[in-house]
Amino acid sequence: MKTAVYCTFLVALFVIELPVKANSQTNDRRRSQTVIVESPSALPELAQADGEALYLQARGDGRTFLYIEGVGGKTISILDVTDPARIHGIARVNLSAAGPFDFVPSNGDRAILIAYRDQSGLAVLNLKKLDHPIVTQISSGAGAVPTLTIDDSGTLLPASARQVSSSETRGREFQVVDTSGPQRPEVVAMISGVKQTLLKSDTGTVFLLSSRGITMIRHPQAERDYEMAVNLTSGN
Repeated sequence: MKTAVYCTFLVALFVIELPVKANSQTNDRRRSQTVIVESPSALPELAQADGEALYLQARGDGRTFLYIEGVGGKTISILDVTDPARIHGIARVNLSAAGPFDFVPSNGDRAILIAYRDQSGLAVLNLKKLDHPIVTQISSGAGAVPTLTIDDSGTLLPASARQVSSSETRGREFQVVDTSGPQRPEVVAMISGVKQTLLKSDTGTVFLLSSRGITMIRHPQAERDYEMAVNLTSGN
């Protein structure tokens, strides 16, 4: 399915200084003509906590889940983000992981490879049963095994390398800029302490993880286009 290009960017705070529109905006939801930014308080409770890392998994049945690794790798929160306009929480469950880890991108429909950050080894996170995930150690001493944490994709630009406070470890600051009107670009929102970003390309949705939880950037037109394409494919 063809992926559209959207006129929204995440940029470092030092790149531009533009006023943020304040009319008819709320602290938990800001919008421009083409983009909606929803803060953690506008999302389900499972999205309103600090975390270590994010992972998006598209399943064969058409659903897409967002996994949020809890602090210390002790829990995982699961949200159904198939439809960004109707996100709902599934569960927050305990994990038997040995410590904080990074997700290793793969095409698995149920099992996800994880790499411990202390380089003590690799494990498989089996999510066949969402309410009962199983962590299985498969190797040790994985210092030479490369892992990947997605920091930018699509139209995202990396933020300043400046570190923020210790309570927002690895955090960066971003502005969400709507460039649909190139003569008058609009800063829709500013987001601080961002640890990781993920792009859901089919709907143009961007998820940002910070110590406050998940912030979501939505493109309603892209969501409508995707829904129309799915309906045409299924014959509805």
